[in-house]
This record gives sequence, C-alpha cells and structure tokens, in this order.
Amino acid sequence: MKSGCGTVLFNQLDLYGALQHIAWAGYQGAELACMANMAQHVELDTRKSYIDEVKATARKHGLKLFAIERFSAANLTARN
Repeated sequence: MKSGCGTVLFNQLDLYGALQHIAWAGYQGAELACMANMAQHVELDTRKSYIDEVKATARKHGLKLFAIERFSAANLTARN
C-alpha cells in the first residue's frame, strides 16, 4: 500500500512547493487540489504540455499522482 497526502494542506505554497513538502514528509503520492479560493495547485487544463509538466514535477519529487480534488462554492449551493 502507498500513502498519499493532499496538496490542499499546503495551500500557501505553489504546486512545486506543496509536492516538495509532501515528499519531505515521506509520502509516496499526492492528491492535487483544484479548489478555487482555497488551494489552486492544478488547472483543469487538458493541454498535453501542461499535463506533462505537472507529472514531471511529481516525478522530480519521487511522487505518484493519485487523484485531483475538485471543489467550488457552487457545490455547497447545489446541496442546499
């Protein structure tokens, strides 16, 4: 089993810094945050060059990418 950590915990840092801290903490993977006004570590951008850049950043830190966490205020409004 591999352990992972969400980049949302490092919302004060950019993607590079968040992944670096997750690697330093000993995790094997990361869940990327895409949360407006909270932690915007990835864009929902489908350009291959962008996706390759995100993957390369994770690889540089020895991390696997497990998931993307998506949240917006609209999610709360829709439930109420």
